[in-house]
Amino acid sequence: DAINNYRILPYFLVNLSAIALPWVEFLFAIFLIAGFRVRTASLATTLLMATFLAAIISTTARGIDITCGCFGTGAGDAPISWHEIVRDSLFLLLSLWVLLKPLPRRPPHPVPRIG
Repeated sequence: DAINNYRILPYFLVNLSAIALPWVEFLFAIFLIAGFRVRTASLATTLLMATFLAAIISTTARGIDITCGCFGTGAGDAPISWHEIVRDSLFLLLSLWVLLKPLPRRPPHPVPRIG
């Protein structure tokens, strides 16, 4: 329902998105935490954050009064406001920082000595 309320995706993609999106987010979070494919994971994370921010701005601009659904749903959720736009903008900046910062150099593997 949270994804459908944004009125952006065609109905046949809403369920697929609702099922796949948490797993995609989880996978890239694991990649970032583990330091595996950091550039790829940070690019994907940046694109996701930009998409989420665009959806929130679009919904606000169209005057659709819904809750974000960003961190789950609950009875205490407030309607989307500038708070979510600022928060997601900060998240986008953080993901851009991870994407653009230099990766640490790994020391070369030592050559094993024989004898």
